[in-house]
Amino acid sequence: MFSIARASIERLSPRSRRASEASQRPHKISKLRTLLSSPIAVGTFQATLLGVISNVVAQAIGLYRAKITDFDPIEILRFALFNLLISPPVFWWQVWLEDTFPGFYEPVTEDTEPTLPLDELNRDTDADLNADVEHAAPLMGPAAAEASAKPRLHITYLVIKVVLDCTFGALWYNTVFLVLMSVLKGFSAGQVWEAVRTETLPMMLAGGLVWPLAAVINFVWIPVERRVVWYAAVGLIWGIYISGVSLGMGG
Repeated sequence: MFSIARASIERLSPRSRRASEASQRPHKISKLRTLLSSPIAVGTFQATLLGVISNVVAQAIGLYRAKITDFDPIEILRFALFNLLISPPVFWWQVWLEDTFPGFYEPVTEDTEPTLPLDELNRDTDADLNADVEHAAPLMGPAAAEASAKPRLHITYLVIKVVLDCTFGALWYNTVFLVLMSVLKGFSAGQVWEAVRTETLPMMLAGGLVWPLAAVINFVWIPVERRVVWYAAVGLIWGIYISGVSLGMGG
């Protein structure tokens, strides 16, 4: 009974609590490092950084062309916040596309033993039988067999992913962009709707010149672990355009 009471007191003592927290701190730090090094965290950081760069470039172009009169640091913060919020959904959207419509498939190969006609199996000598087996061996050489075993591009799934990404994906991305940027600029509900109504289709049409080709290159030639970097690089160019759209919205 006294041992139980003493253990309870030790658990409640400040020294015991500090010791417990100290023992848990390395585990928490390890979990934080794992989280920060995850693909979604790295991709979000890269997208945010490139979004900020694209906005700075867009503002510089706007100043050069006299579309704006002053450099706006608040606009950079808006773009940073937008990318922080939109990057995780975009990441999971790409994961869902790839999981649902895998880009490559393993060809089905059947290992079949060479067979002889039934009337040839009545040969008297093993030499004749071996000669027939050797003559009936498959014509496919080692190089051709290795090539046939490589993963093959799934053309149908590629088309589906590109179409979905450049229609439904572009629609929700551009809509979220216009709504969020309008709200951050203090627009009224009517002004937000007007921005969505007038800017969504032009943005999708402009994106139609960039993202389909980028998506095909991404799904066919870019390794999975490099796709975030590829999209971020293309997004730098695209970000300059939508930064210009945002600057044209005023606020």
